[in-house]
Amino acid sequence: PSDAAVSIISAMEANLDCEEIQKLGCYILRTLSATEPTLPNTKQIAATVIKAMARHSDSVFIQANCCCAVWCIAKHARNLSLLEALDSRMRILDSMERHIQESIIQANACKALWNLTKIG
Repeated sequence: PSDAAVSIISAMEANLDCEEIQKLGCYILRTLSATEPTLPNTKQIAATVIKAMARHSDSVFIQANCCCAVWCIAKHARNLSLLEALDSRMRILDSMERHIQESIIQANACKALWNLTKIG
């Protein structure tokens, strides 16, 4: 899974404006974050997810999967400081405001914020 994450992050970084690659990448990183809680490259995963949220703020699919990825990453206390440094809470709130009618984003964002409240 760690090798897969490295490859996906590389593809996403090389194709920042390609929405399709960002969609698939976010979906896979979300899944990896949920199933592999001790990935050694969690910092890169989180940074890539937040970057995709910023660059593709109008994509419901990307926002929903990124919120879910943040939720999964934030389940582990050791990841909270890196998520705070990436300003993930503000990115989640921006996504909620931009997509107020999208229930999947609202649900995933609430889950992410619930875990991020451990930051303080």
